[in-house]
Amino acid sequence: MIHYIYLDGINALKELNWEAFLNNYLEKNRLVIKEYCNNFFFTKEVPWERCIEEYKKHWFEESKNREDLFSKFNEEKIRFNVSKGIDKIKEVFPEAEDIDVYVLIGLYSSNAFQYFLEGRPAVGLAVEAHGTTFFGIPMPYEDIPLWLSHEIGHALHYKNPSHPLAKWLYQNGLKLDKAVEELPLFEFLIDEGLAVMTTRWVFPEEPLHKVLGYTEDVYQWFVNNEKELLSRLRNIWDKPPGKEEYFRYFSGYDESIPPRTGYYIGMRLIESFIERHPEIDKSELFTIPAEEIVSPSS
Repeated sequence: MIHYIYLDGINALKELNWEAFLNNYLEKNRLVIKEYCNNFFFTKEVPWERCIEEYKKHWFEESKNREDLFSKFNEEKIRFNVSKGIDKIKEVFPEAEDIDVYVLIGLYSSNAFQYFLEGRPAVGLAVEAHGTTFFGIPMPYEDIPLWLSHEIGHALHYKNPSHPLAKWLYQNGLKLDKAVEELPLFEFLIDEGLAVMTTRWVFPEEPLHKVLGYTEDVYQWFVNNEKELLSRLRNIWDKPPGKEEYFRYFSGYDESIPPRTGYYIGMRLIESFIERHPEIDKSELFTIPAEEIVSPSS
C-alpha cells in the first residue's frame, strides 16, 4: 500500500508554519518519521526531540533547503511515477503487494530506503531528493520506479524470516548498527546485489548504469576495475565490516573508489551464481544463504 504522508506537511512547509508542520506532519506520523530518523542516524533509537530539532533546523531555519525543494517540486510527477513503479514491481513480484511504501518529507539524507515499522519491512521515498540531482546523481522523477524497486528488493529479502540475515536481524532487535559489527561483509554485498537485481528483473530495458544509480562514467570505472575490486573484497568479506568499512563500500566515504561500490560487486556476485545455476527461479534467490552465493564451489 502507498502512503503519501508528505501531504500532511507540504502546505505547512510552504507557509512556514512550524506548529502546523510539527502537529500535522511530524506528530501525526511519529512512528514512521521516528524510524526514518533512526535509519538516518544509523542507530536503533534516536530521541524524538532530536528528530524534531533536525526537521526544524533543516526546513524552517535554513531557507535554501526549502527553496531547493519548491523549485522542483511536482506532485503530479511524484504520484504518477510512484504508482507506475509499484504496479510494475507487482507484475514481477506479486508478493510486493504486502509491503507498505511511505512517500515522505525527509532530511535530504536518502532518496529512497528500506526500514522496519513495527517489526515489518517497509520502504520510504523522500520527495526532496527527486526532480533534479541528489549528491551529484541524476534523480529525475522518471527514475522513481527504479529506486523503489531497489528498496522493495531489500524488503522482499527481509520478508523471509528464515533467511540468515533476516533471522539475525529479527533475533537482535533489527539493529543494523550491530549487524555491521557482527555479520560478515558478504551478507551486505548479497543484500545489495539482490536489490540491484530486483530492479534489473522489473525493468530489463533500462541501462545498467541507471539500474545501479551510477553515471555512465562511474559504471565504466567499475567495469574496468572489477577484477581488482573483487580481489580486494574477497580478502575481507568473511569478516564483519564495522561502520567504517560498511560506509566505505555502501556509501561514499572513500575518495579512492566511487560511492556504493557494494552495489556493483553484489550484483556481479548474484550474476555469477545465476550463471552457475541457470535453472534457479529469481524468487528462490531471496531464500539462499549469502555464504552459498559467494562460494565459487556452490
